[in-house]
Amino acid sequence: NDNISTPVTYGIFKPKIVLQSYILEYEELLEHVLVHELTHIKYFDIAFTHIKNIALCLYWYNIAMWIASKLFEDDLEILCDKKVLERLGNTQENKKAYAMSMFKIMERENRSENLVLSLNPQKERIMLMKEYRRRFSGLAVFFIALLLAFCTFIEVFPDQIIRIK
Repeated sequence: NDNISTPVTYGIFKPKIVLQSYILEYEELLEHVLVHELTHIKYFDIAFTHIKNIALCLYWYNIAMWIASKLFEDDLEILCDKKVLERLGNTQENKKAYAMSMFKIMERENRSENLVLSLNPQKERIMLMKEYRRRFSGLAVFFIALLLAFCTFIEVFPDQIIRIK
């Protein structure tokens, strides 16, 4: 489907991968995209994203949930990139080839939308390919925000308060 800007996976029980036609022209790019999307499927990232979206719908008013949501998405992509590189072989050549594949997709995405190239999340992902360290900041902030959001639904009645004399 050439109407979407990047490859996407949808479906929890029978996931499907949607690609653009230009990806089929480059064998290495196709391999990288398929391994990346299959990694998302293998680790149930789609289900976790749906859970995150449900929590975000419930606590839409909480700014910490919005921040945690963004960090969670970034962490999922970074972890997926790490797993892809482990599968392809964690060598400099593979890291460079995978980064070039990401650049091809970004270039195509931005050419079709006539936008200025925005590299922030992708640039961070490419820089992290140099040296990976485990980042669970998004997941930690998400769960802390979820815990704090649950506190807003605690109801205290005056007759249930125990007074200490």
